[in-house]
Amino acid sequence: MSKDSLITGVFTTSERAAQAIDALTQGGVPRDYISIVAAEGTKVEAFGIQKQTKAGQGAAIGGGIGGAVGALVAGFTAVGALATSGIGLIAAGPIVAALAGAGAGAAAGGVLGGLVGLGIPEHQVKFFQDALNKGSVLVGVKSSGGNREFIESTLDRFGAERSVTSAAVGPGAAARVSGGGVSPEEWAEGNPLRRLFIEQVQDMYYAEQQLVDAIPKLRDQASHQDLARAFDGHLGQTRGHVQRLEGLFADLGVKAKAVKCPAINGIISESKELMAMDTTPALRDAALVCAAQKAEHYEIATYGCLRAYAEALGLSAAAETLQQTLSEEVEADRVLSELAERHLNPMAAAPMGASTTESKPAARVMF
Repeated sequence: MSKDSLITGVFTTSERAAQAIDALTQGGVPRDYISIVAAEGTKVEAFGIQKQTKAGQGAAIGGGIGGAVGALVAGFTAVGALATSGIGLIAAGPIVAALAGAGAGAAAGGVLGGLVGLGIPEHQVKFFQDALNKGSVLVGVKSSGGNREFIESTLDRFGAERSVTSAAVGPGAAARVSGGGVSPEEWAEGNPLRRLFIEQVQDMYYAEQQLVDAIPKLRDQASHQDLARAFDGHLGQTRGHVQRLEGLFADLGVKAKAVKCPAINGIISESKELMAMDTTPALRDAALVCAAQKAEHYEIATYGCLRAYAEALGLSAAAETLQQTLSEEVEADRVLSELAERHLNPMAAAPMGASTTESKPAARVMF
């Protein structure tokens, strides 16, 4: 890991976030290595915040975040200084200096836009935005050395919904991130199989991001508790697949880029039609499985090809990474089939008005 990296986790309550921060500092992480982003209306007592305006740096930070002059707030004793973005968010800790120094927020539309410039992928920033709007707290920890596992395990232990690692934090970080890696065209120059390989990686990078947005909609339409739980489980797994592809890009030294995938767009469009069916909940559940398995089969086919291409190109580490995801997608399809055959399809086939028995939660429902 690079010397200065940002590891992030989202907590549903400020109390859990504060507990994680306490554990981190007790474990030797300096207080000024910890950052927070939260909605201005979020309960802040857990962090010992005492708001008072301070001139100077606050204006500079506000100018770099969404174009609105923000106030630097002193007394944020848990993690350092606090700044308001003028768009309903507050940011604290070293990430404030990083955003201000890089000028990342002004171009990208606020604190969260600035996070894109700091190396956190756009689809993850969207997740952060949705979570913050619901009152969650984003905690970022600068890792400097060999403490990555401790930081990530601590965030997870106190209920972080996800943890990701971005590139270096600090003034100029955005420029370093955006300038890293060669273009896919440069990497593949003179080798047709490399070109096919990297184009399909870009395809899957787009597809996985689209599925991160689509799966919650499937979950919300599911009536059977096991199916809803399965969608929740796969949502986390799909986010992991996105991160894995980002790691693959980095390992190859290629700039991460998503290329529009008409196939996954078509599958998602069809799933919307199935969700809109005017039918029984049981039949809709059976249709939702069909929609999900179409996406799974597309992913299985593509990841299988990618793994084979990587092997032919001598990219053994990439082949291993792709096989890991392929195995998870195959298991996903198996679990969906089992859930449909044992429970959902028989319930959908029952005559109208017939009573059905709700099954007990499956031993394993992640797919």
